[in-house]
Amino acid sequence: MLTAIETIKTLACNAAYLHDMGFPYYVLVSHITNLQVGSLPVDIARRSVQIVGALEMFYRDAKILEIGEGTNDMKLCIEEKRF
Repeated sequence: MLTAIETIKTLACNAAYLHDMGFPYYVLVSHITNLQVGSLPVDIARRSVQIVGALEMFYRDAKILEIGEGTNDMKLCIEEKRF
């Protein structure tokens, strides 16, 4: 994500530089920058959902194993009675 943000910054600075120098090419660069800026929030949201979804899946799997084997509290009670 940092790469995409830095790319957008570079494109925007390049478009501004081209505009200041009087090159008509700045219009194309500014449109490319606008396209990148428009797609960035969607990419960030998609990646966030993937990261959170993966963490949720690992937590869910760990919780299922904990419940299936018996809760830690029950294990502690059994060990306390044993000793």
